[in-house]
Amino acid sequence: MEEKKEVIEISLELQREIAKVFKVTERTVQSAMRFETKSPTARILRAYALNGAEQYEVTTIKKKVENPYKETITF
Repeated sequence: MEEKKEVIEISLELQREIAKVFKVTERTVQSAMRFETKSPTARILRAYALNGAEQYEVTTIKKKVENPYKETITF
């Protein structure tokens, strides 16, 4: 059986923008987009990215899935 992973694919420019806005490293952003971390910061980074990116379940075929962060609260 294929392992399913969630990932948010974003452009390098958006990755750099997120890192700059939240004052984190690009590696932190990459980890958040790959759902390797589940910290509050990672959730905020994913929510920010999803405002302009699509989320996919990765198998052999990419399938678009619902945005779990549609209704986020901005502090």
